[in-house]
Amino acid sequence: MPAIEIIEEGEDGFDLDAVVDESPPPTPPPKTARAGPASAARSPGGRAFHPSSSFAGRRPGYAFKTGPSGTGYYPDGNVSDAVAATFGEPATPATPPPSAKLSLLQPSGSADAEPHSVEVTFAAGGLAPKDLDIRMKSDGKLDVRSERWTASLKADLGHAVAPDLAEAWVHDGVATLRVPVAAA
Repeated sequence: MPAIEIIEEGEDGFDLDAVVDESPPPTPPPKTARAGPASAARSPGGRAFHPSSSFAGRRPGYAFKTGPSGTGYYPDGNVSDAVAATFGEPATPATPPPSAKLSLLQPSGSADAEPHSVEVTFAAGGLAPKDLDIRMKSDGKLDVRSERWTASLKADLGHAVAPDLAEAWVHDGVATLRVPVAAA
């Protein structure tokens, strides 16, 4: 029985033109290969192969298939590089949000004093500050969202805070949010 390789999904269904005889499965890529620029092979037109173990939706200018570089999204020869470039590279798959670490900042030499700020840190990976939607309420509820996450990062800061004085930055792959504790 022939195996069917689905090349792309169109509005009217699947393109089943690529029917091939069954043969041994291709050799998988080495386990050290990871998705991203380091493992993306470039096509002659400059577009990259993006490894993916499963179909994550249609990507204009790319076909999901198993080929010489393994399973993933290959540049589609049926779409010009100029058209594909208008859609950009395939999107990064969504991941769960990272865990947050809360720290209380107190005046130096006063371990028993009430904290003056709350600091929240979490792994930001390749996110930039513009990729984060930070929402903080004066009752100490924090909600951070990113299009790259499957859910929002939620934290209870444990203190009433002054969100209008909050600071946020990303450095060395770690996002830091610092907010003063509200005066009692």
